Amino acid sequence: MAFNIRRVVTGIDSEGRSCVVSDARLDQIPACQNDPTVIWRTERFPVSNEGNAEAAVPFDIGVFDSSSFFLLFTAQPGKPSAWHATDSIDYVAVLKGRVVLELEAGGVELAAGDLVVDRGVTHSWRAVGDEPAVMLCSVVRADPVGSGSHFGDNFEQYLKD
Repeated sequence: MAFNIRRVVTGIDSEGRSCVVSDARLDQIPACQNDPTVIWRTERFPVSNEGNAEAAVPFDIGVFDSSSFFLLFTAQPGKPSAWHATDSIDYVAVLKGRVVLELEAGGVELAAGDLVVDRGVTHSWRAVGDEPAVMLCSVVRADPVGSGSHFGDNFEQYLKD
């Protein structure tokens, strides 16, 4: 991990007061090595803020069934992501490095500080240069556009690499 990121989660204590229910570094929450780190996820709309259970889970294809999720993703040089579209709106902030957002009509290069609103279209990510690109993504379920959610043939293999 390129960053020493701290995740603070708020909630309600046993006396009904707002409080911190979790204060941890990202390397302390459930994750799988080399996969995106799921910082938090929700299961339905409207989202329920009740309970204080851990809502971060190891990343797998099933996370896309969530109503929303928040993740940290690292694009490695020489390893573009699979072409994919999701039934979601994705808010992406590039934190480190440079990355190309590939789209069917062409790509756009992004650098640290750039923001993307991806509206469920077919796309792929590719790091530019010799260093990984680190992105923070908030993903919220949405009505599909075009042909709807799909992943390139190599997406599950991409998750395993």
